[in-house]
Amino acid sequence: MDALKFLSMRELRASTGEIKEFLAGNGRIVVTNNSKPVAFMVGVDESTLEETLDDWRKVRGFRILRALQQRAKENGLSDMTLDEINAEIAISRMERREVLDILHQIQMDSIKKGTGTLSMAEIDEEIAAFRLEKK
Repeated sequence: MDALKFLSMRELRASTGEIKEFLAGNGRIVVTNNSKPVAFMVGVDESTLEETLDDWRKVRGFRILRALQQRAKENGLSDMTLDEINAEIAISRMERREVLDILHQIQMDSIKKGTGTLSMAEIDEEIAAFRLEKK
């Protein structure tokens, strides 16, 4: 069969039995809300569930990859060399370690002072102050 059907949310609720049969016959359904697509349904059974989910994950991964490639192109990053990419990764890791070190120090100071937990704004202030001290 391999047919494609468009159903509104209202139609979906009203005809679940027919939908089950349609999907079992390899049909596909696009569910709409106010005439806009909101979901895509495919039929599966016990023997095809994992394979279908795996296929969906691959498609989703390719979409994400395309979006990242497009964003890199828009930002002028698509022509970076491997050495430039590795340098960016190294910088990012170093900055992340620095932030983790700062957060650890803030936590230790908080424990020593008995001040308890800090708000995000207070943490941001502490990180800025800590970075100034290191310079």
